[in-house]
Amino acid sequence: MKMNSLLYFVLFSGIIFLPGCGLVSDSESLCGVSKTWHSNLGNEPSYESLDALTGNRIFQFEDLSTPENICTEEHVKAVFNLGLKDNKMPAGTKAYGKAYWNFFEKMMELGPYDTHMEDIGLKQAFKGEPGWIGLQIIFEFPTQGSLAKDKEWFHEHVKHCSIEFQYKESL
Repeated sequence: MKMNSLLYFVLFSGIIFLPGCGLVSDSESLCGVSKTWHSNLGNEPSYESLDALTGNRIFQFEDLSTPENICTEEHVKAVFNLGLKDNKMPAGTKAYGKAYWNFFEKMMELGPYDTHMEDIGLKQAFKGEPGWIGLQIIFEFPTQGSLAKDKEWFHEHVKHCSIEFQYKESL
């Protein structure tokens, strides 16, 4: 009985004292300072196309200068702002916020006000290395008949698009 008590004491002591061996388990020690990246994308799309199935116009907005030295130990957050003139989505229009990294992506429908995409986890894709991310705003709406008319319609409804990205820098 005494031997079992001694064995339990040794095992219990090892469990209590092992975590203090200097092992890195805290994301604070792997991540640097908090940063906020902001991009005003305006209202001129980076890319435009017509969806052959629906006939809808697609305007895609992206700033290719997103951060690349991102700490992957903590989740990051993007805030998408559509800058709608009347603070309401025009009829037949859909907007999406998209984040992509390596072979992963996360996409969500956006509302007329700031839409937050939280808990974007980069760790699985970069496995301990600094990460990068791409961010887009995508509008889909019924075409007005030509690219020129679609841009005119779009400018009547959207003042500007912007994206804010919150992350910690990798050490």
